[in-house]
Amino acid sequence: MAGFPYSEIPHLITVGFGRQTLLGAADTLIDLVSREKLRHIFLVGGCDGARGERNYFTDFATSVPDDCLILTLACGKYRFNKLDFGDIEGLPRLVDAGQCNDAYSAIILAVTLAEKLGCGVNDLPLSLVLSLVRTESDRHPADAAVAGCEKHRHRSDGAWFLHPGSAGGPQ
Repeated sequence: MAGFPYSEIPHLITVGFGRQTLLGAADTLIDLVSREKLRHIFLVGGCDGARGERNYFTDFATSVPDDCLILTLACGKYRFNKLDFGDIEGLPRLVDAGQCNDAYSAIILAVTLAEKLGCGVNDLPLSLVLSLVRTESDRHPADAAVAGCEKHRHRSDGAWFLHPGSAGGPQ
């Protein structure tokens, strides 16, 4: 019997940023923002799909500036989570918060950050970039409403929730 047909060098992927870990990082995020080391957080919760030519979220993630954090949800991260995004003072720039059904943890993080900073969720340096299949997107407007997100727009291929002024992508 022949050995494994693959000879790639293994690449470790940091995972496990569930709700408690995210909440434990809230003070670090606030500190990095206050010292202007972290400019913006992009929650990327979309999926490029199985076709190789569909790469919107991969292109988006790789275009995010170095002083910004990428928080991921959904299976779309599997297209780019092996890339080296580096870190911001020890905090990985790519933080995997789980799958679509873990969106609540990201919402709780946003609400916690807003409470600690004494502002509303829509005042955070946070953009939500989501596109989900129809059955999942139907429940996410309610999730956004729980967090007080004011801006969202629907597209034929799913739902997008956008922080005001962020529709143009990473800035």
